[in-house]
This record gives sequence, C-alpha cells and structure tokens, in this order.
Amino acid sequence: MLKPFSRESEIRKKEKLQEKNQRKRRKIIRASFEPLLPGLIRMVYWGMIVLPFCSVAVELIACLEHKNDGTWELFWKNSGYSYFFCWLFLGVVTAALCVIQIVRTEKFGYSEKVYRFADEIPYAEFSLYQKANNPEGEEDDDLALYEREPEMPTKNRYRNMLIWTAIFGAAAGLYYGLILFLM
Repeated sequence: MLKPFSRESEIRKKEKLQEKNQRKRRKIIRASFEPLLPGLIRMVYWGMIVLPFCSVAVELIACLEHKNDGTWELFWKNSGYSYFFCWLFLGVVTAALCVIQIVRTEKFGYSEKVYRFADEIPYAEFSLYQKANNPEGEEDDDLALYEREPEMPTKNRYRNMLIWTAIFGAAAGLYYGLILFLM
C-alpha cells in the first residue's frame, strides 16, 4: 500500500539530504588541507601495536582447537615468529616514516596543524585558531575551516612514536629470542 503524501516527511528528507551533502563538502574541504603522510604513519603505528597481539591470539585459538595434538610447543614457536615478524614489518616501516618526518621538521621547517570547523571548536579554545580557508564567496559560514598548532610539536610527536616503536621492537625481539632459546 502506498503511503499518503506528507509534507513533513518531504521536509525531513530534504533536511537529511542537505546534512549529508554538508558532511561530504566538509570532508572534501578538510581533505584538501590535511596531508596524507601523518595519517598513514598513525595507521601503520597503530597496526604495529595491535597486529602482533592479534597474531598471537590467532595462534592461541589454533592451538586450543587442536587440544590433544601437543601443539603448545608449536604455539610458542609460531607465536614468537608471528609476533616478531609482524613487528619487524610494521615497526621498520613506522620507524622509517618517523625518521622522514623528523628530518622534514628539522631541515625544512615542516609543521603539522590541527584543522577543525567552527562548530567543532570549544568556545574556550576558539582564540587559538586562525581561519585556514577563505569561503568569502560561500553562502554557508559552516564551511569555514580553522587551523592551529598542535599541543605537542611535530618533532616531539614523531620522536615519541620512534621511542615506542623501539620499545615494542625490543619486547618483540626479547619474546622471539626467549622462545628460540627455550625451544
């Protein structure tokens, strides 16, 4: 059965469509200002932290499925390999990208900025932001993007990531080394 025509439902549909278009435009504007490399580095960094533990969990599940096969020795051996090699692949990439960003910061004066729209900024912090884009011809002031320096300088952020990468690498190497020594 067909629904009767409702003015309110048409208005709601139009409002939802306008909100959806507004979100799309905001994503496009923000993407034109934010660089890709810092996002890639964060993605690889969190992958380096999470994926080795996931690989150990997968080895544990595989071991628990084969309870009577005496696979605990195999579990320790495989989990050591998978943990270390997951870190090795992602950790080396993270370290290399962090070193690149540190060199860019020190040699070329590169700095990252935090980008937000006006309604995303708390009122107390609004004085810290400057307008990044200039939507003078825009009829919608909601598309004005603001920028500011991050709380932690860019060089220190990547230095901390590099230190944590080394810590996780030392833990992975120690785990792998202990398993090789004990097996």
